[in-house]
Amino acid sequence: MNLGEWRALGLIHALQPVTLAALAAELYLDKAQISRSVSDLIRKGLVSHSASLQDRRQTLFVPTAAGRRLHDRVLAFTSARNEMITRSLSPKEKAELLRLLDKVTEATVQSFDEIFRRPAKQRPERNAAKPPSRSRPAGTRSPRRGSQRDAKQIRPSRGAPRVRDLKTAGP
Repeated sequence: MNLGEWRALGLIHALQPVTLAALAAELYLDKAQISRSVSDLIRKGLVSHSASLQDRRQTLFVPTAAGRRLHDRVLAFTSARNEMITRSLSPKEKAELLRLLDKVTEATVQSFDEIFRRPAKQRPERNAAKPPSRSRPAGTRSPRRGSQRDAKQIRPSRGAPRVRDLKTAGP
């Protein structure tokens, strides 16, 4: 399993059922890039897909039983590896490392948003009682085409667990 497949499997496991557009937005990748990884996971029998009941044009992805087992094994391995790597750190140093990683992650997300987001256009105030209609659910657009409003809904990748999650996860 390559890194792209692991990220896709991890996020599909976390967000199931999930659309390709939502995966691309969460991972800050082009839909074509994530599509290749998801296709490989389907071919390997780790992910299944079906049409959305709300919009038959959208495909929803979920991990198969084999995909869930592999996800859990990889997560346990990663957790053990992270524990081994940070074994020489004191509890205070581990807390500082996690704080710094969170800070770098936030700066990375901000930088991405500044580089790839179109500037927000000035719009007239809308009636607060009537929300704007959308043809797609919020957060399902590709990050390069989304608006500033959509950018606030996109979080850092949840596909691969953060160090903080890996510290406590394990067999």
